[in-house]
Amino acid sequence: MPNLFSLDRRRVIATLNISKNITFQRSFFGLLSLYQEYYPEKQAIQQLLRYCALPARLCETPA
Repeated sequence: MPNLFSLDRRRVIATLNISKNITFQRSFFGLLSLYQEYYPEKQAIQQLLRYCALPARLCETPA
């Protein structure tokens, strides 16, 4: 993580952070394994379903 120092190089006056959204590059099961790294099993599944907006789709009655 690069820092920007003052002219006398004694103080950090800024820090640059770069992030990338990788969720669009992963498969469904790849996302599940990513969630499982940070959440317990049941909560990982719930978070994934919430991200995919599946609970709302599962509750709708078929047309």
